Parts: sequence; C-alpha cells; structure tokens
Amino acid sequence: MTDQKHPLYRTWVEMRTRCFNPKSRKYPHYGGRGITVCDAWKRFNVFLADVGQKPSPAHTLDRKDNNSNYEPSNCQWASQIEQQNNRRDNFLVTVNGETKTCAQWAREVNIKPTLLRQRIVRDGLDPAKALSKPRSRWSRSKRRRASHHGHGSCWCSEPQDNGQNG
Repeated sequence: MTDQKHPLYRTWVEMRTRCFNPKSRKYPHYGGRGITVCDAWKRFNVFLADVGQKPSPAHTLDRKDNNSNYEPSNCQWASQIEQQNNRRDNFLVTVNGETKTCAQWAREVNIKPTLLRQRIVRDGLDPAKALSKPRSRWSRSKRRRASHHGHGSCWCSEPQDNGQNG
C-alpha cells in the first residue's frame, strides 16, 4: 500500500497542515501558537510506527499537553470525550484536591455542565457545595407559571398583591 492510501495518511497531512501552513484556518490555533511537529514525524512511515493504528475509527490524534508539540511522548489516540476533556479552554473545577473539567464533574452527579458552572461562577458556590446541591424538581416553564411576577425568579407559592386588587 502506498503512503497516500494508508488510512492514517490524511491524519498525518492534516497535523502538518495545522502546524506549517499559515493559510490553514486551524493554523492560528497550532502553528500560530508555536506548535510544531517533531523532525522524525516529517516522514509518514516514522509517524505511523510511533503512533500505531487507531484503536477505533472514532479515535483521533490528541496531544496530552495542548501547549506542546506533536511528538511521540506527547501524543495518543483519544475518543471524542477524551478530546473534549483535553481542551485548553475547559472550565476546570477542583474538589477535595481532585481537578476535573466541569463536564466530567457534572456527569458524575447527573447535572448539566452549564448548571454546575452557573452555580460556581454566577452563584459563587464552593465547588463541593455546587456538586452536592440537588437539581431543582421544577422545570423552567413550571417556575414561570408559578411565578406571580411574570418571570421565573419568584419561588413563593402564594399570589402576591400587586396593588390592583383593592
């Protein structure tokens, strides 16, 4: 099989394009930040020998340290979830000395990542408390219907006199 027909050839070409071609739309996030490819991986056969075959078609090439180069010690095959957890723009949360992404913690306690982030950032809750706080049993639409103010911020169940009843 020629190199160009190998299933990983395109992965190799795209990696090099991100790092070396300023016309690539992804260049600012790779080559533009100084990310490069090790000299040995400038040859496809060496790249292939180092990374091996993908564990599954769903796996993609991942850099363990997103601020470091494409080289054998910094690359691995990763699933989509693993890739998403290894982004430099992730919101990291530390609880009891353990740091994970907001999405990882949210999956553990079965809440939406946006709710967890909101509890920590907007509400100012300690991350451990934000994780242990139960989900509201009311949906947003039920809160709106229950609110006598016309918005979802009122939690009381009694109608409030707005001065128009007497």
